[in-house]
Amino acid sequence: MLVARHAGVRAGVLVVSMPTLNGSWRAGAWPGWLDGLSRAAAADALNRELRAISRVIVDPRLRGAGVARALVGHYLRSPLSVRTEAVAAMGKWCPFFERAGMRAVPVPIGAHGRRLDALLARAGVRPLEAVERGAAARIARTEPELVASLRRWAGSSRATRGWAGLAGPELVMRASMRAAARPLAFVSP
Repeated sequence: MLVARHAGVRAGVLVVSMPTLNGSWRAGAWPGWLDGLSRAAAADALNRELRAISRVIVDPRLRGAGVARALVGHYLRSPLSVRTEAVAAMGKWCPFFERAGMRAVPVPIGAHGRRLDALLARAGVRPLEAVERGAAARIARTEPELVASLRRWAGSSRATRGWAGLAGPELVMRASMRAAARPLAFVSP
C-alpha cells in the first residue's frame, strides 16, 4: 500500500494485490504471454510476474489535484513485478492510469453485456441518457417491453439477478449505468 500525504493529512492510498486468474483482457495486453501454458503454469506465471493495482482512493477534497496519477506513477517507477494491471469501471471517464503512463486495453464484452447493448439499442435507448432518474422513469413508462426484456436479462446472470425485481425506472437506470460504464483494463509495460 502507498499513501500520499498533503499538508500532513492522508490525501490518498493505492493498494496493490495479487492478480485474478481469469483476466479476459490479458491476451490483448500481452499477446502470447500465457499461450500454451497449462492452467497451473499460467497461474504460476501470473503470481510471479504480475501485480494488480486494486484500489486507488483519493480524499474527495483533493480529487482532480493529480493525487491518483501521482500515486500510480510512483508505484510504476518501482513496481513489485515486471507487469502491472488495473481494471477500472470509470476508466474511460477518469483517465488517471493513462496519465500516469499505463496503456488502456479494452475488456472484452461478454454475451450478457452484448445482449444488454442489443436490448437498449432496439429500444433506441442511449445508455448515457438513461442513467438519470427522470429519464429512466420516462423510458420505463413509455417502453414496457424494454422493462420486461431487462427483467429477463437481469435474471439470466448471477451478477444481475437481484435487479430482476427492481421497479422499472431503477432497472432501466442500473442497466444503463452498466452499459455506459464498461470497465477498461490498464497495463504496464
